[in-house]
Amino acid sequence: VPSLAPTFAPSMDAESRNGSYLLVELNAPWPPAVGLVSRAAGRAVREQPASSAVRFGCTQLEWRRLQQLTRAARVVHSELGEYYADRAVAATLPERGRRLASRPAAPFLGSVGGYLSEEEQAAEFKRLAAAYPSWLGPPGTP
Repeated sequence: VPSLAPTFAPSMDAESRNGSYLLVELNAPWPPAVGLVSRAAGRAVREQPASSAVRFGCTQLEWRRLQQLTRAARVVHSELGEYYADRAVAATLPERGRRLASRPAAPFLGSVGGYLSEEEQAAEFKRLAAAYPSWLGPPGTP
């Protein structure tokens, strides 16, 4: 019985061991043998079969194989680790237009059995109003 295994079976090449991964976008129509060329591409296509494009991480070797199979693939980012690190940093930045304190002050520990006194409450609201003027106004304003 002839073997149905792909001629380029996945292996742990030096690139995949070193973490050299790319972020790739593959546009429809999907090549018929995409799962044989790249497991990641095959999984992305199976998870979103009706999508017009899928993104996935793959090794340099998988990328070269995809280039031989189709012209519908492109590299979005040349280093997958850097892409996710940049995305994580961007997610921690405040939204544009929002004025946030760079480091919020430590919350009060109230002097009345751990609760805030009336004067301490007023001081905390003033601090919050100064730190977040678009969210809070000084006491007594609508």
